[in-house]
Amino acid sequence: MEALDILEGRSQYVPTDHLELAHLCEDLVAIYRTNPTLYAEPLLQYSLLLPPEWSVLLTRDAYKADKAITKAKSWMPYAMKMSEIILAPTPLRQIIARWFRRLRGRR
Repeated sequence: MEALDILEGRSQYVPTDHLELAHLCEDLVAIYRTNPTLYAEPLLQYSLLLPPEWSVLLTRDAYKADKAITKAKSWMPYAMKMSEIILAPTPLRQIIARWFRRLRGRR
C-alpha cells in the first residue's frame, strides 16, 4: 500500500495526476486516523513534498480527523512555512501572515 509506505518512510512518491494525488491524500488521512500520534510527524514531513495547496489540504483533512497533528514536533515550523496559504488573503490574514514572516526572520 503506497500510503502506508509513505507514512512509514519507505516511499516519497508524489503523484503528478491530481486525481491520483487526491486518492493518495484520502488514504494518508485514513491511515493517520488509525494512530495519530505515530503518523502525525511523517504526514507533516511528506506534506512538504507536495505542491503547497495540496499540502495544506492534506494537513487540514488530517486535523479534521484528529487534532493530535498540532502536537507533532514539526507542526509549528510547518504552519509558519505554509502561513501564506493557510491564511488566505483577507486583510486580517495578510497582517497575520506578515507577522509570521517577521517571526521566521528572527529565528
